[in-house]
Amino acid sequence: MSDSLFSKRYFYPVAGGIFCLVMACVPTILELAGLGGGGIAQLDMLNKIGIYAALALSLNLILGQTGLFHMGHTAFFAMGAYTTAILNTVYHWPVFATMPIAGVLAAIFAFVLAKPIIHLRGDYLLIVTIGIVEIVRIALTNNLFGREGRTAFTASPGLPCSGWCSRRPSASSTSSGPSPS
Repeated sequence: MSDSLFSKRYFYPVAGGIFCLVMACVPTILELAGLGGGGIAQLDMLNKIGIYAALALSLNLILGQTGLFHMGHTAFFAMGAYTTAILNTVYHWPVFATMPIAGVLAAIFAFVLAKPIIHLRGDYLLIVTIGIVEIVRIALTNNLFGREGRTAFTASPGLPCSGWCSRRPSASSTSSGPSPS
């Protein structure tokens, strides 16, 4: 058995916890350092960095540590994000209070899906997990639980959207040509 830090049993959970704490404290640290003048744009960029880093770490754990080519982790990520969005916008829960519930629901969803596909390997696992991701995407985009995916949150004032819901064409952008001056 190697004495390397990476071979320790608790390294990855502790490293993940430290990463989450650092990402949660970064806006406060930037504000105290006088670098927090960016406002919403800077906070949005930090959120995206945290989200993409978490997704990269999950892919590294699945592909790099276990050797399984599994693309279904985005479906579990989407279920957690959808749960957080529903609880925040419809039921007005604070975002940090929704995160544990979203994690538990995503874990239950993962457990239910893992039971029938636990013995698949290689290309078969990849095809099934891509299919699961597509099924989840279609279910969340189309009327699930009385909410219509993309349109459910674009009109909601409680969800600060960036990305796909802020790129809808406005009346001023549909004019043809430059405005006369």
